[in-house]
Amino acid sequence: MLIFEYKGIKVTATAEMVSHEYSDVKKGKQTHREKVFDVAVNFWRYDFCSDNFQELIFVKAALQYYMSCYWKRTSKEGSKIDFTKTLTREVQLYGKQSLSFSARQQNKKHSLLISFESGGRIINEVYLEGHDVIMLDMAIGKIVNWLSPRVSG
Repeated sequence: MLIFEYKGIKVTATAEMVSHEYSDVKKGKQTHREKVFDVAVNFWRYDFCSDNFQELIFVKAALQYYMSCYWKRTSKEGSKIDFTKTLTREVQLYGKQSLSFSARQQNKKHSLLISFESGGRIINEVYLEGHDVIMLDMAIGKIVNWLSPRVSG
C-alpha cells in the first residue's frame, strides 16, 4: 500500500496479485499473474478512484499547468498567473460539488489555492506553494502510471 497524505489531500494505491489460468496448445495449462492496482485520490470529500481516469488526468494536468506558469512568472516581479480550473459534479446526497484550482498571489508570493465546495458552501481550502504542488503532482503521477485497462468478462 502506498499513501501520500498532505494538508487534507490523500492519495492511496493498493495492489493485488490476480491469477488467470489459460490453456496453451504447446505447453498445456498456464497461469498468468498480474498486479491489479486500485487507486484513490481524496480532496476532503471530493473523491476520485481508478474508474474515473478523466478526473484524475484533469487534476494532474491542472497541477502541471500551474507549475509551468509558476516557473515562467516567478522570475518577473509582481507578475500574475492567470489560472483557474474547476471540476463540478452532482452528488445525490450533497448536491453540486466543485473542486477548484486557482493561482493566487500574496506579498509577491505565488501559491495554488485548491478549494472544495459542496451545496454552495466552501467546505475546505488549502494554499500550496510550488514545492507542495510538485509533491502532489508526483504522487498523482505515480498512481496514474500504475493504472492499466481492466479486462472485463
